[in-house]
Amino acid sequence: LGYFPSQIKLNYFYRFADLCVFPSEYESFGYTIIQAMSYGKALIATKVGGIPELVSNGENGLLIKPNKPRDLAKAINTLISDDELRSRLSRNAFISVKNSFSMEKFRLRTQKLYTSLLKNP
Repeated sequence: LGYFPSQIKLNYFYRFADLCVFPSEYESFGYTIIQAMSYGKALIATKVGGIPELVSNGENGLLIKPNKPRDLAKAINTLISDDELRSRLSRNAFISVKNSFSMEKFRLRTQKLYTSLLKNP
């Protein structure tokens, strides 16, 4: 099913990208968005599926409606031309992922789940 870059290549691309764009028509979870956020990248994504649960418009990224190429172009131009906004979104994207998807957060959530299941069999 096509070519999937190795993790080394993905790391390279994320590290040197100024911003990441995800113009999805459908997205159930948004793993690639979380990857970009973990590299502290400003991002633009469409308001579909689970993406709005990950991206807060103007806080840790920009959300646009799907299938709106003019809105997408405008958002890209905004991030390219506004260093301060791009920097703020990048910083907040990294913090969002750190606060919600770190291994420690997963461990604590899993522990809480198992504890509740043991108390209420």
